[in-house]
Amino acid sequence: KTSKSTVHFLGLLYKYNLFSQIFPNLSVDTSGFMESNDADLVIATLLRGNGDLSKTLNKLKYPTDQIKTVQFLVALLHLEPNNVPVLKKMHNAVNLSDEQIMEFAQFNGLDKNLVNKFLSFNLSVNGNEVMDKYNVSGAEVGKMIKKLEINNFLAIL
Repeated sequence: KTSKSTVHFLGLLYKYNLFSQIFPNLSVDTSGFMESNDADLVIATLLRGNGDLSKTLNKLKYPTDQIKTVQFLVALLHLEPNNVPVLKKMHNAVNLSDEQIMEFAQFNGLDKNLVNKFLSFNLSVNGNEVMDKYNVSGAEVGKMIKKLEINNFLAIL
C-alpha cells in the first residue's frame, strides 16, 4: 500500500521521531514538508540544512546517482552568479528535468527568473582559448574560466 500524501507520511515520521533512524548524523529540516512523489526532491528538501551530504548518504547506502542529485539540489538553494559555474557542472552530472528543478525551486522559495536563466545557461569557455587569449597557465586558467563564465551568466540576467 502506498501513502496517499507525502506530507502525511513525513508527518508520521516526525511524530514518531523516525528521521534520526532514516538520516542518522544529518540535520532534517521539518519546517515544511514537500508534497511530491519525487523522492529526490523530498529528500533534498528534508536535508537542505546540511553541507556536503555525499559521504554520509554513501555510508547509508544511497545510490550514487541519487546522492549527486540530492547534493546538487541542496547546493542549488545557494544559487547566485558567483557559484553558477560549479552548480552548472553539478547540474550537467545529474538526470533532472527542468520541471523537477523548478518544482524544487518554487517550493524552496528560489527566484524563478534566476533559476530559469540558470537552466538556459550553458558553460562555454574553453581552457585552450583562455590560455591563448589571456596568456595564463596552471591554476590561473581555472580562475579565469570561472570569471568568464560568471560574466557570461551575468550578461543574460
